[in-house]
Amino acid sequence: PSCEVLPAAEEMFAHVFDGVDTDAHTHEVLQEPTLEGMLAHLLCHMRDNHRGLCGKLVAEGFLKQNNPSGAIEACKKILNGNKDAGWNSAMAPAYWQALLDANKLGEVQGLLDKGVTASEQSVSIMACIRRGDLLVKKNEHKLAIKDGYLRAVLLYRGPDEARAEALYRAGEAFEKLGQNTYAERMRDELRSKYSRTSWGKKLLGG
Repeated sequence: PSCEVLPAAEEMFAHVFDGVDTDAHTHEVLQEPTLEGMLAHLLCHMRDNHRGLCGKLVAEGFLKQNNPSGAIEACKKILNGNKDAGWNSAMAPAYWQALLDANKLGEVQGLLDKGVTASEQSVSIMACIRRGDLLVKKNEHKLAIKDGYLRAVLLYRGPDEARAEALYRAGEAFEKLGQNTYAERMRDELRSKYSRTSWGKKLLGG
């Protein structure tokens, strides 16, 4: 079943369906053999205010399968009902990642410019980080650090996982510029403050 790539699916789906058949819908959607089928079922039965969250989960499933095109198509189905979901929703960071992975740089640029003003800090901090990723793809490492990664660390109070990623990416960008002292400062902060995050563990070789 497609839920094998979505470990958080069961807990989340239990809260998103309309009506009294929540358990039945949850079981059915978790048994869908494809992510496309899972999303189709969700779009038919879930509450409108959960569409962004469901789009995020399915898009992340496609990304885990190294299928950014599938993630983009899944997100566009959510966008048909809410254009702002591309920059101001739980789904937005997964959509940006998919566009970056597919090298749709022009398409993602405008969304990131809006995303830094998103209502949720967990979304806006990711817009800063993905802006850094976009600039790295353009070989603009100085701007990636200044307008992306360090901005994310200094201006947002987002979750530890996001702040840890910003520090990790900043370290990589400083290293690309040959500024190893600054790269090590980023890594020192990551080790000292966010060692339990996935980025901290990655840095430590875990």
